[in-house]
Amino acid sequence: MHEIGSTEGAPAAIRQRLASAAPELLREFPINAYISALDASDEYSPYMLLPPRIQGWCSEARGRHGADVLEDYHRLLLLSLVESFEARTRARGYPESILELLRKYLRVVVAQLARNPQGFYLPENDLFLKDLGVCRQTLLPCGAQLVERRAAIPRSWSWKGGFRRLPGFALYVASHLRGFRPLYQLHMDSRLLLEFNPAGWERCYRRIAELLVSDPAVRGVFGASWWFDPQLEHVSPRLAFLRTLPESNGARVFRIGEREAATKFALANSKQRQELYAQGRYRPADYLLVWGREDLLAWANTRA
Repeated sequence: MHEIGSTEGAPAAIRQRLASAAPELLREFPINAYISALDASDEYSPYMLLPPRIQGWCSEARGRHGADVLEDYHRLLLLSLVESFEARTRARGYPESILELLRKYLRVVVAQLARNPQGFYLPENDLFLKDLGVCRQTLLPCGAQLVERRAAIPRSWSWKGGFRRLPGFALYVASHLRGFRPLYQLHMDSRLLLEFNPAGWERCYRRIAELLVSDPAVRGVFGASWWFDPQLEHVSPRLAFLRTLPESNGARVFRIGEREAATKFALANSKQRQELYAQGRYRPADYLLVWGREDLLAWANTRA
């Protein structure tokens, strides 16, 4: 715990508030039981999908005691996971670069416990779920992105939707990945935007390569986003590196298709993309990017 920093009495203060507001809560559902339920869930369950037992308990706790009590419970949950950091990392053999970022991330989690806005520690808040994932180490901070340690490309993607028109996808999976899992999955976190540049993404992929060396079962890394769209070379050239960096070193991109969410995120914060969309000259679409293990490691060796 000393490498993360002191929690400065935060657990005791939160326990005191819970004892006053809901004295039976921690007895009825101890923090360790919550953690055990999370750890017992499917290894490939996405970070944002809490087990049904946890979902039901959160709903019950909020209904009986209110959202503020549930938030305090979740603060205590994060602190408990932070305090078990060393025990949870001991057998995983993370590279030092990842351990350094984990410690830095967890220090921020602790520092923000009393500063985050009301509603932050509720299960519908994606940023809370990301913090929970990092504290559990199912998500690992790699700089520009968070990386899910155990993820799978849905098999259905190879035969339905946009991929039906792309037989090359199934061929790529068979020849380069040799399976749909286990893979790392990229996840965006708006709090990591300082690293959202070519140098930051290169550092991120180099850390992922270090993880691959320490985790030989993983077949590569994938992500799905509007920013892997080849249209960006003309629409937003400064973002083209997000696709061209990995693609020029063995990665492949496959069109998923247009979605309301892709349009929303692609048009946010860009007047140029908004204007092109209004003119009918740009239709945002999500693309899947997949970078196989051997190709990513070969690239990383050239950057050493």
